Amino acid sequence: MLIRFTVDNFLSFNSEQEFSMNAGTATTFEDRVSIMPDQSILKFTALYGANASGKTNLVKAIDFSRKIIVDGINYLNTNEKHYKLKEENLDAPTKFEYDIKIDDKYYGYGFSISLKDKKILNEWLVELKKSGDSLIYERESASKYLEHEIKFENIEEKNKFDLQIELVNDIENVLLISEVSRRKNNPSALKILEKIYNWFRNDLVIIYPNSIIGDMTNIFKKSDDRLVELLKYFDTGICGFKLQPSSIDQVQQYMPKVVFENLKNSLENTRKMAFESKEEDKNIMGKGILRLENHLYEIKFNKEESKMHEVLMHEILFHHNDSDITFAFGEESNGTRRLIELIDIIYNDSKNRTVIIDELDRSLHPQMTIKFVETFLKYSKNLITQLIITTHESNLMDLKMLRRDEIWFVERDLELNESKLYSLEKFKVHNTKKVAKDYLIGRYGAVPVFKDFDSYLGESNANTKI
Repeated sequence: MLIRFTVDNFLSFNSEQEFSMNAGTATTFEDRVSIMPDQSILKFTALYGANASGKTNLVKAIDFSRKIIVDGINYLNTNEKHYKLKEENLDAPTKFEYDIKIDDKYYGYGFSISLKDKKILNEWLVELKKSGDSLIYERESASKYLEHEIKFENIEEKNKFDLQIELVNDIENVLLISEVSRRKNNPSALKILEKIYNWFRNDLVIIYPNSIIGDMTNIFKKSDDRLVELLKYFDTGICGFKLQPSSIDQVQQYMPKVVFENLKNSLENTRKMAFESKEEDKNIMGKGILRLENHLYEIKFNKEESKMHEVLMHEILFHHNDSDITFAFGEESNGTRRLIELIDIIYNDSKNRTVIIDELDRSLHPQMTIKFVETFLKYSKNLITQLIITTHESNLMDLKMLRRDEIWFVERDLELNESKLYSLEKFKVHNTKKVAKDYLIGRYGAVPVFKDFDSYLGESNANTKI
């Protein structure tokens, strides 16, 4: 679970800004707060702000730092990612830091980088304890300094780790946590590094308005009618779905030749991984969803020994109003398609994920947006998923629905034009307050500030009829 994120010198963030999922002093809806021995963690946050305030830049900061951890900095475009309105910031370090919960323990992990040179400057990992933080490792690239408190079972394990340190110290654009986690057969002392790396890789999910979301693997099950019930509840008109046999050759007509060849290669690589994996992993790796612009396919690999090269494909088609007539994915409205892509967040209660959706309300009717959040909140007491959204939907800003600490703002400072983060919690408003109304009139900031339009046109032009 995400507890806290800080960013410094990235896009519109000049000075260090902190976003927190720690529960505040609000006492409402306590049943959907994850209460731990040392702290209470929120499962939902809505982030508000004017256009160009920095909402999406916060999402980009989390996404960018995640990609450095998972893929490395070499593959990223770091040009002009610093706060550009201060010339000295080009040479200043950019910092990202996370507090997260893994296996009922809390960890602080972060790093600072030079965007200009694509270099890792510092990296650190600590276990966060009530009695005081406990260092796991701290690294400074320039001096090739690394201090650690990792306890190995024998000298051989320690020597292997020391060798990894030497290799990483010779490469200034690689994070130690990434290098260790990519290696197989790490000793048990390094498993926590793998777990933290895998949280970033698998459980921190970033969704932009135009993202094509592929993780719908588990929602199209004939034995489970929750999907259909939810789609009925959201008034999509869908009353059922069917899996119609298809083939890889039929898919070819919907994509360019190069893309199709890449798809075939990807399927073959996935098939190999499925059959080389442990038995308990094959159910996951042997199945997937292919999402094209207008079509949705379920893909499975035949596990019979004699047919293990066979790819089984079914197109997912939808029924409306109890009719036998079917509709392809592309024939559904943009809002319904978006809802189908996002519904796994509510539907799948087995994943320990932190999902961040930029502009949840894009393509969704205002009432659909509210119902989606309401449904997530209803189920959140039984979910281990966190949901963080950016939105302009002010009707969500209702203290009969959300806690004060679940409402956050991003405001662009007028003097320095930098983004600032803060929570409604800081205003200590009463639970009966109509916060949406107060927000729209500017009481909490983070709204557009419009100047007199006539002053831009000039007096003569202002009197001209348009």
